[in-house]
Amino acid sequence: MRKYLYRVSGILMTLVALITWVASILGLVYTWKLVPVVTATIYQKIDNASALLDSTQHLIEGVDDSLTQAKEKLTDISTTGKDIAAMAETTKTIISDIAGLSRDDFPALVSSVQVSLASMEISARLIDDTLGIITYLPFISTRYKPDVPLNLAVNQISHNLDNLPAVLIRIEKNMNNGATTMGVLKSDVLELVNQSDEIQTNLSMLQQTLAEYQTAIQKARDNLMSLRNNLSGWVSSFAWIITGFLVWISLIQVSGFLYGVEILSR
Repeated sequence: MRKYLYRVSGILMTLVALITWVASILGLVYTWKLVPVVTATIYQKIDNASALLDSTQHLIEGVDDSLTQAKEKLTDISTTGKDIAAMAETTKTIISDIAGLSRDDFPALVSSVQVSLASMEISARLIDDTLGIITYLPFISTRYKPDVPLNLAVNQISHNLDNLPAVLIRIEKNMNNGATTMGVLKSDVLELVNQSDEIQTNLSMLQQTLAEYQTAIQKARDNLMSLRNNLSGWVSSFAWIITGFLVWISLIQVSGFLYGVEILSR
């Protein structure tokens, strides 16, 4: 019985050794057969990743150019808005001055002119009377008979000035409305300028983020290039490691095979 067990043990040890050697040989063949396939596959993956990074890089550059153009346009809007706000403030000041003149200076001037015209009317009446008397003298043949006597002409001018205060009141009202409009325009334009400046700040922050993405993409491209350059050596090294492991396993089985043969030969 013991001899039978020894014989079975010898057979098993021999078979295990043989199977191990066959498996190791197949493993070596398969490993080195896969080396070029694995290398080519990884090369393809690296090339695809590089192409994707290149496309992303071009896309980011396009977005960055668009952001730069948008910032330039917003800068123009901001500059123009500031000029319009300054012009609105100047116009508002001028309109306010005109409103003040229509409210104070012009009415006073009209009153002063009317007072002067009243005095002139008295003088004109005296002149009319004097000329009328003089023209009736025997040695003056021309008669003084104007279509509109001088005093009436002066009086008509004074009456015409009576309408000016109402006109000046309307002018003052319109000027005040214009000044208010200019104030609103300035406020709205300055709000537009502030929003444009805020958008420019946000765009600058976005461009900074894009620059960080570009840096990360460049690092990834460098890493892929390094991997591509060293890939063949790394795959070969891994294949040699597997080869060494299989050879070691095979050598271990030598002693088992010899022991099994020894048992069978007894």
